Amino acid sequence: MNIFRSIIILCIAFAFQHVSVAQTKATPKVGKDPKVVKILEGIKKDFDSAKTIEITFNMLTEMPDNTSEKQTGLLQQSGNQYFVETEQFAIINNGKAMWFVNKANKEGQINDNDAASGTQLFSPMELLKIYEKDDHNIAITNEYAEKGVSYQQIEFVPLDKSVDYSKARLTIQKGTTKLKEVKFFYRDGSRMSLSIKNVEKNKTIPVGRFTFQASKYPGVYMEDLRN
Repeated sequence: MNIFRSIIILCIAFAFQHVSVAQTKATPKVGKDPKVVKILEGIKKDFDSAKTIEITFNMLTEMPDNTSEKQTGLLQQSGNQYFVETEQFAIINNGKAMWFVNKANKEGQINDNDAASGTQLFSPMELLKIYEKDDHNIAITNEYAEKGVSYQQIEFVPLDKSVDYSKARLTIQKGTTKLKEVKFFYRDGSRMSLSIKNVEKNKTIPVGRFTFQASKYPGVYMEDLRN
């Protein structure tokens, strides 16, 4: 799997001002359940009110050949700046540039933080803004209980068939703004899910977190692809 597909699910960094969802050229009928819109507006408002957000998560990648890979990770976000790190890679974005570090290969890239360059990637939290556009059908598709807690599942189906995922699913605790899981179903048969372990708002984030520091990644060669 392309490593940037992992970033799609991991960049829960929700750069709220930079949604990069592909736009369809056709004008098919769009379905938006008013109940879903109200839920998403509430969750988005809750996250928008926080000055900083820290999220710990588990990520599961499932391939068509039935192999899978698990990772744990951390995200810290302040405004349009964010830091994401797992055992395999790190993503650092200061709002102007994005550093991607592949720890295993000891190499990385620096890109402009520009939607046109492809570095502003579609993040799970940006699902919360899809209701403002007309390029996805959105609906509550399931409700269930687990360990005495009720959950709702909201599915987002892109109208543009060239998008590499066939649908995305957001699971939330019913009646709250608590996110439980985000899952992407890709057209090649692979799946990727992000299970949220903990969310902490307005936490003090270390100075320099959103700028690449070579000393933290010794031996990593960074290729600068900025204009």
